[in-house]
Amino acid sequence: MELTVLGKYGPYAQPGGATSGYLLESGASAVVMDLGAGTLARLLARRPPETLDALFLSHLHADHMSDMLTLRYYLSGKPALKVFLPMEKPCPELELLRACPAFELREIAGLDERVGLFQVRSFAMTHPVPSYALKIREGGRTLLYTADSTLNDNWAPALEGADVCLMDAANPEGLPGPHIPVREGAGLVAGSGAALWLTHFSSVDEGPAVRAASEVCPEVLAVEEGRTYRV
Repeated sequence: MELTVLGKYGPYAQPGGATSGYLLESGASAVVMDLGAGTLARLLARRPPETLDALFLSHLHADHMSDMLTLRYYLSGKPALKVFLPMEKPCPELELLRACPAFELREIAGLDERVGLFQVRSFAMTHPVPSYALKIREGGRTLLYTADSTLNDNWAPALEGADVCLMDAANPEGLPGPHIPVREGAGLVAGSGAALWLTHFSSVDEGPAVRAASEVCPEVLAVEEGRTYRV
């Protein structure tokens, strides 16, 4: 599997950057996890969106889904794109997407199915809105994308067997808020044996998050926008 970082910031992009979005490819299969502000243009530079097997929205905060509202224009006249997203709690963002014929909406809660070449399973996370981690397996390798979450009982089963954890790093200092403190999350990843890739940075200065993670985890990578990584 190859992971291309379309955007790595949240809740808003730093100059020249984009918020959360990740393209995962293996052979002829491709999926996108989140499509935040500024990510659609980067996806278009990589491949046509209509060639995706599916698009997954971990949750419906704007920094993870706002470019869906421009993707609908691109997809006009094309076959509807399969989109997995939280649907159990009505919200304005969900209603906007429901009104778009460009999207075939499916529930992400309880997901455990094959999408293209990928086996995809979702895990409920803890955030101000319904949020889901995604565990994706293909070719003997497993990627866990934590999405946005504080600590909950699903972190351990989600991490089990993961080779790489793409983790929310928006809370490097351990302050109260809806994101897991980076050091605490990194400790969980280290205990699982997975490599730790940090993303969803809240500042252009990634140093505090990397330092906090490196105190407890031996293998830490701060992902770069536009880069493609082999999982």
